[in-house]
Amino acid sequence: MLMLRATIAGVSLLALSLAACTTPAPQVAASVSPAAKPMRAAVALEDKYATSSDGVKIHYVASGSGRWW
Repeated sequence: MLMLRATIAGVSLLALSLAACTTPAPQVAASVSPAAKPMRAAVALEDKYATSSDGVKIHYVASGSGRWW
């Protein structure tokens, strides 16, 4: 019986903790339509591969322009 109460208390505490972590959805003004929101430009993505000296092939995705360092 004591184990059941401890389990219920733990689950309840976990549920309350997770509920406190949620953020409310942003409110949109009634006069602004969702289509009127500015959209970000699409970024070109490029699949690349690097091979180490011992033959391990690593995939990565590159984007953007300019210096990387």
